[in-house]
Amino acid sequence: MPAPKLAPFVLALLLGAAAAAHDYAKAGLFVDHPWMPVTASGLEAPVYFSIENRGETADRLLAASTPRARAVELREGSRRLHTGIEVGAGAKLALEGGPYGVVLIGPATPLSKGQSFPLSLRFESAGELEVVIHVEPRQPARGRKGTP
Repeated sequence: MPAPKLAPFVLALLLGAAAAAHDYAKAGLFVDHPWMPVTASGLEAPVYFSIENRGETADRLLAASTPRARAVELREGSRRLHTGIEVGAGAKLALEGGPYGVVLIGPATPLSKGQSFPLSLRFESAGELEVVIHVEPRQPARGRKGTP
């Protein structure tokens, strides 16, 4: 009978490991839960995540790339950024449909729920950090009810 008492503990351990699989870190930068909504192939598709800088100096996201799209753009609103996006020391930057964003240009194929693909982020100081983008159903914006 001791096995059933361990089941909740083992389940919590497995769920914790799965949640941690959506977090990435390098040189004081932490990327949390990179994802994108289900999308058809086409012109543009946003990806969402946040970057927290736990370091003592600012860093800058300079570029991103993936084999799943012709190009990846960093944006402020609809304007393409050529100088990157600064992540201040001690700051958290949400790339979740706010003023800044990361957009796939020309995804080659439709992306369905459950798929994933690599996205390489290039930072000025921290260098390259590869994350995995998980394709998920659209999620409501934080603090709002309903779907966007």
